[in-house]
Amino acid sequence: MLMDTYCGWLIKVIPNPEGYSFHCTSSDQEAWCDRGIYQSPRLAQAAARRFVQAAVIRTALRHCYSSYCVGGLSPEEYVTLEELILSALNLETAGLESLGLESLSLECS
Repeated sequence: MLMDTYCGWLIKVIPNPEGYSFHCTSSDQEAWCDRGIYQSPRLAQAAARRFVQAAVIRTALRHCYSSYCVGGLSPEEYVTLEELILSALNLETAGLESLGLESLSLECS
């Protein structure tokens, strides 16, 4: 089993008879595992890191939206932040497609 940490999450790449899958756990003990099967540990690790990036971005967006709702961000600041985050996701998605990781099938554990 390969273990890695990324953005405060623990990533475990797990071998199984069909290939490799991953399990991620946040510092808050939020745990997710993957239903997908990857041909190599490297592909499973890349998919796990992509999942963690998306989870971190979702958390940041939730925090920013909460700040916006209580008047902490102007509408323009919120839109700018959202556009930056979506741009970052689009850039990262292009890199994943070259690895054959267009989508992930995840479940909460």
